[in-house]
Amino acid sequence: MSCPAMARKNRYRNVLWVLFLGLTLGMSVEALAASDAWAIEDASARARLPDLQIIPAADAATPAENSGHKPDTHWYRSHGNHGSTRFSSLKEIHRNNVSG
Repeated sequence: MSCPAMARKNRYRNVLWVLFLGLTLGMSVEALAASDAWAIEDASARARLPDLQIIPAADAATPAENSGHKPDTHWYRSHGNHGSTRFSSLKEIHRNNVSG
């Protein structure tokens, strides 16, 4: 049981919240108020889409050594740190310290 004044207040608050989020995310007011934003999609356009789309991998992956992470000597939690970078760099692993 809510009174009309409360309903108007809540509606006004919701509109302000949507506008705030839209402006924060860099969206225009026109984009937020677009009448076809939630329209049912075109079935023929959906039917023309391929069943499978292959997205090729990047030409070169970013090397792990450029991550900026410096191995810690003190592990203050499991898996090393908050980023779970628990592995040592490959420079620390060599023939002299590996048995086998």
